[in-house]
Amino acid sequence: MSGTVHLVSGRDLPGRPTLCAALRRCASRRAERIVSVGAGVPGSVATIPMPADRIGLAAPVFEAWARRHMNPDDVIVAWDTPAMCVAAETGHRVVAVLDGVHRAGAVARCATVLVRSGDVQLCRASVTTSRRLGSAESGTCGPLLPPEMSPLHEEDGLRVSIAAEPAGLGAMLPLIGILGPLHLLDTELSIHIAGAPADAGHGSAMLAAIGITNVTVGSMAGVPRQSGEVVFLPVPLGLSGTAAAVAPAIMMWSRGADVLLPEAHAACSMLAGRGGVMVMRAGHTGEVVRWIAGSRDRNVQARLEVVEAWRSDADRALDACIGAAATATSE
Repeated sequence: MSGTVHLVSGRDLPGRPTLCAALRRCASRRAERIVSVGAGVPGSVATIPMPADRIGLAAPVFEAWARRHMNPDDVIVAWDTPAMCVAAETGHRVVAVLDGVHRAGAVARCATVLVRSGDVQLCRASVTTSRRLGSAESGTCGPLLPPEMSPLHEEDGLRVSIAAEPAGLGAMLPLIGILGPLHLLDTELSIHIAGAPADAGHGSAMLAAIGITNVTVGSMAGVPRQSGEVVFLPVPLGLSGTAAAVAPAIMMWSRGADVLLPEAHAACSMLAGRGGVMVMRAGHTGEVVRWIAGSRDRNVQARLEVVEAWRSDADRALDACIGAAATATSE
């Protein structure tokens, strides 16, 4: 077993099923340990308490754990910004594999300082995430991805899902202006709200007010359900310095869902311009309405091949980052 440890915020993970699957796949592939901070995670070897989300309280506890269970040249892989800030206090080399920035305030500022100073190497992240944290690295690179999922079967009817991951963030309001014209065209719509967007209550009331009543609420496990399903990936609104997760959009697209992205979404850098993807731009409501109501790109096999190439590239990059960090520590 490798001495590398994967550190993740356990409190956030239940609302991030894609990240959870990617973490488990990566740790299993490399036969490495998972440690959680703040709350327990299935499969973790230890849980580091973090009362009131205080980095300063969790860091000494994890540092003590690392002294007992890690060698000096072992590397820590941080999967989110709280984990980055806790890991940096141990003196071990830390590489980060981030899919978005979802904590504003002190945690985001801490992560930015660590990346800019070079104390933490940002190994895998979207372009938007890299920019939010002030990384000097250029070029497009995506997150680590979960295992490949089976393509979906096509079903009758138009299903539109709002998929908020992490749970509790993101705004569905921009989609309401698209669904209204679709409803007026007598399009039979089935709406599914997953991941509890921040404005889910208000959004549901607005849908009912314009006559859209076939609305269900559930978990991310039911998204997407059918090939050709339109999935809207919201972005956090009102949280300065945040960046949306990219992997959920990539994995839904790879299964055959048609992905609808706000222009500010971090996944645009990887998916914009590809078949089965529409970017919502200001003043282009009619174009988006026609796209949702029209024909779909059905070449799911081509999508799977693209995503598998991205997955393999991310795996190789992480292996190289960990190897370089371990070598630098032992010198």
